[in-house]
Amino acid sequence: YKNVFLSKGRQITWFAQNRQREDTPVIQKMVHMEGGVVEEEIEDGNEVQMQVETYTPTPVCLFCREKGKGYVYCGNLTYVAHDPSRIPIRFVWSLVDIEILENSKEFASLIKAADELNQERMNSM
Repeated sequence: YKNVFLSKGRQITWFAQNRQREDTPVIQKMVHMEGGVVEEEIEDGNEVQMQVETYTPTPVCLFCREKGKGYVYCGNLTYVAHDPSRIPIRFVWSLVDIEILENSKEFASLIKAADELNQERMNSM
């Protein structure tokens, strides 16, 4: 599974590991990265119980690199969506610091390389 930049680098896809499911703690932590309280009804036989989870805010940062080059810090991310029906789970994140990154030669190089790779994939289909 290949992670790709979307919307000219404003968003990125990321795939969880194959063994992770929606109820995996690390996946839940990412889905609820902004923190808060989540209530869920759990059926236990004939009873329905409320389960309450409290999540503390968790920053999510992105580092990327072109093959053979060093990592580039791409700033903080915000959660956009995820698809739990896919294995591995597919996430979409927005890059919070895009206005700063757009002035970075290193980030521009990443986006260019990603666009070229995506074009190669499309041409090979």
